[in-house]
Amino acid sequence: MWKWTCAGLLVLLMASNAWWLYQAIDLAVTEKYRQAEKYEQERTTSSLIRISNELVRGYLKQDLIALLRKTHPETDLFEKEGALHIPFLSFPLDKNGRVEGIEP
Repeated sequence: MWKWTCAGLLVLLMASNAWWLYQAIDLAVTEKYRQAEKYEQERTTSSLIRISNELVRGYLKQDLIALLRKTHPETDLFEKEGALHIPFLSFPLDKNGRVEGIEP
């Protein structure tokens, strides 16, 4: 009986260790995918901001407001400290009311 008990406990120990090893590998693979996705999103956002910077630079304040209302009708637009703001983006304005660029 003692041998069967030891064998059973050994099998349970090995199964438990295999389960924890599987969990560790799965977590590592998941984190690697998450890091790759974050890297791609950061690069995409950076590229879009650079492109958008060139497109809106020099816009008049009124034209930018019209564009933002058209593209983000549900978003609150406000002006503060010399810039127009929507969630996650700011559009600094120069003294003439022209857009200087985009700031995330």
